[in-house]
Amino acid sequence: MEKGSHAGGFTLLELLLALSLAAVFLTAVVGFQADWKQRRLLAEQTGALAGAVRFARSYAIASGMRTVVCKSAGGVVCGGAGYEGGWLIFAENAATKNGKPDTGERLLRAKQNTHAAGVTIRSNTFANYIAYDARGHSNRAGRFVACVDGAVRGAEALVISRNGRLRFAADGNGDGLVEVGDANIEDCLL
Repeated sequence: MEKGSHAGGFTLLELLLALSLAAVFLTAVVGFQADWKQRRLLAEQTGALAGAVRFARSYAIASGMRTVVCKSAGGVVCGGAGYEGGWLIFAENAATKNGKPDTGERLLRAKQNTHAAGVTIRSNTFANYIAYDARGHSNRAGRFVACVDGAVRGAEALVISRNGRLRFAADGNGDGLVEVGDANIEDCLL
């Protein structure tokens, strides 16, 4: 064998370089996959809440009864920190109007979120519930903000007008923050 030639193997330096590149690649892939899973979970949670709100509005119009969506920590009673734990949808008697299911009021749907780890869904005006009247109008205008691990960047927002219509807020200027009106969403815990 001549001096300076190898027998087809790798030098230690080449092996270390290859392993370093593989580690960087794997780190990037794992980070991307974790971010993708969190974004998918956020989209699932906001989509489910949007579906619940749309159902409540449709039911109120079709039945002529006030229909309520309240936050529920376990899908059993109204209450809890935010809508990420779940919600109840019920037809409320005209005399009650307290945003909580009382005896004789019809429970329409219950949702318990058990896999929403890291997601928060809060509202600036629907802190406890949103109600729709027989015309499909909501009790007030407002928004829901959904975030992963409290990060405003990448958050989603559902905006409800006074006439009860729901829309997803958009990132109109491409800065990674959704806008409601002319202002960016700045807080996930409202």
